[in-house]
Amino acid sequence: MHTDTHETRGFVLALSSALVLATTGIFIRYLTFTHQMDVLVLAFWRNLFLFSGLFLVLELAYPKLVEVTFAQFRRFMLFGLVLACFNYLWTTSVACNGAGVATFLIYTSVVFTTILGRIFLKETISQVMLIAILLAVGGCLLISGMLEHQTLDISAGGIMAGIGSGFCFALYSLIMRHNRCAGDNNWTVLLY
Repeated sequence: MHTDTHETRGFVLALSSALVLATTGIFIRYLTFTHQMDVLVLAFWRNLFLFSGLFLVLELAYPKLVEVTFAQFRRFMLFGLVLACFNYLWTTSVACNGAGVATFLIYTSVVFTTILGRIFLKETISQVMLIAILLAVGGCLLISGMLEHQTLDISAGGIMAGIGSGFCFALYSLIMRHNRCAGDNNWTVLLY
């Protein structure tokens, strides 16, 4: 029974994460296209609101989660840099490519996560994983509209930003996994 609850919770969290990421793309596209908001400004405000809100909640409800050692702080700064790069590249990709294409490109992170997990964490890659990767990337390709017989207005820079956002998201995932194994609280890591 415990395993079913754990698996259900994981499924709900993964689905929620995908929904938030897809919705974020729509809002980013709206703000950059309709209101001509600069991507760096938008990325800055997204980071500032996330940090401020999370800091406030943690400081008030769980103040121990805000306290870190100097060694943790140094590690978290590297993680923060990766997350800031992801945020900037994701925002740039949505602004250049549109929400559908940007979402497809960010899901290249599945491929990067698998490859980097194999290299750095010595994880095994099974046939089931390879099939799941192909289905995930294929599904994103279909949903993004990239296979339709229309000319997409995307640039090489937009494609690079999208693939870069996928790479940074993969790094984010692996660093988060490493920090969790090191005993760090996920909320503390995300804050810093």
